[in-house]
Amino acid sequence: MDKLRSRIQILSLLIIFFIYRTISAALYNNLPEFTLWLVISITYAISLMILYIVFRQREKR
Repeated sequence: MDKLRSRIQILSLLIIFFIYRTISAALYNNLPEFTLWLVISITYAISLMILYIVFRQREKR
């Protein structure tokens, strides 16, 4: 379980890159790139939350 937890933490660091790319695209007024990175960031964040919830429920058993 510790190995899985550390992998989830590493995956959660990737969201920082996605947010950086979103902000960078917004600063350069690049709407298509901004939209792309925003959608990726939101989708990835939701996926991480679902993964965390499943992990916590599995840990309780």
